[in-house]
Amino acid sequence: MSVKKWLTPSAAGGSAVSRFAVGAVAVGTAVFGLPSASWAADGTYLDKCSRPDVSCQTGVKVDPPLLLSWCEEAPADRHYTRVCIQFTGDKVYVFDGASDGHSALGNVFTGAGSVNDRYCRNPHGAGTWAECNFDWVEDSAKHVYGGYRIDSTDYRLDWLGSFSNN
Repeated sequence: MSVKKWLTPSAAGGSAVSRFAVGAVAVGTAVFGLPSASWAADGTYLDKCSRPDVSCQTGVKVDPPLLLSWCEEAPADRHYTRVCIQFTGDKVYVFDGASDGHSALGNVFTGAGSVNDRYCRNPHGAGTWAECNFDWVEDSAKHVYGGYRIDSTDYRLDWLGSFSNN
């Protein structure tokens, strides 16, 4: 149903003022009842992102990184997502390896610090890289996962490997 229909006399009835009020309520509900565009970009793309021990970032689109400290690729069932780490600066790079309508997702999990679960999302499409800049405890083991996001409660990740003391 279009908003225009709500504003017609036959749909709302009564005076022009009441027709406008009905139309304004319909438009307000349609516009304000949906998540904003910033919702997807501000790091709340997983429900768990609201937890204090989780950090979620939507990565900034970058050119392919050159000097990486660690890099692994997920298998086909995880859409060939590649997750790479640059130890200097605690940066995570995520490559989207499949044109599937899903964002590529990288995860670095540590057992230390107040934030121990970090997610980097690449929503920029197949063949692109995204960079996230995290800060983690240097002297703990990190476990890296890669895959893709389905929706705010569902995602598919495979363990890609671990590194430590970086």
